Amino acid sequence: MTDAVRVLIADADPGIRRGLNQRLLDAEVFADTAADGKDAVERLKETSYAVVVLDLQLQQVSSERVLDFIAALPREERPVVLVLARTSARSLDVDVVQIVLRKPCDLQQLADIVHSCVRNAADAIRRDELTAGLQPSPAPQLA
Repeated sequence: MTDAVRVLIADADPGIRRGLNQRLLDAEVFADTAADGKDAVERLKETSYAVVVLDLQLQQVSSERVLDFIAALPREERPVVLVLARTSARSLDVDVVQIVLRKPCDLQQLADIVHSCVRNAADAIRRDELTAGLQPSPAPQLA
């Protein structure tokens, strides 16, 4: 998978962070992890992500503040946001959050959804390169 397509896993549960990260690595998808909202915002400031997996139970900086940070990004720079929630997530901004999964969730199913989003992002990057007349990157190899 192209290195330009990265994932941020922001979840308070270390088992979810490790398990999802390992499943994505098995598919050659590279992810960064954050254990709390403060770390998630810092990583979002440093790196452009194609997908953000966001636990609604983050501490230090709330998940809502992380979503506010993402919402402030220009639309074309916003990642696909997949939220993990233990309770109802009805008040989420649909312009920012595209997917909501209820916890507990199956890690393999979650990895498959993230992988699909990453594949779509990689395809979009290739289309943009072709449209801009640039030399396209090699086609991503998916596991």
